[in-house]
Amino acid sequence: MKCKFCGCTDRRPCLLTELVDAEGHGQLLGSGIQVVPEGCTTNFVPCMWLLPDVCSAPACVEKAYAEAELLADQLAFFIERDCMSMESL
Repeated sequence: MKCKFCGCTDRRPCLLTELVDAEGHGQLLGSGIQVVPEGCTTNFVPCMWLLPDVCSAPACVEKAYAEAELLADQLAFFIERDCMSMESL
């Protein structure tokens, strides 16, 4: 598989920064500058596949969401348009 946004593959995954608290709970850090809270450590973890062509890197997930939102808006427009034209019959 290959991510359509960042180009990573199964053989060359993205390395994501994971923030781990003192209790061992992890959370991926998003894009931008982030401060590591006191008592936490960071690890690098490979990305996983959210969809067959989208990896789990936060920037790629954001782009996939924006793309899906645009497609949903377009679909809603066409459904509304078709319903309006059927009402006029």
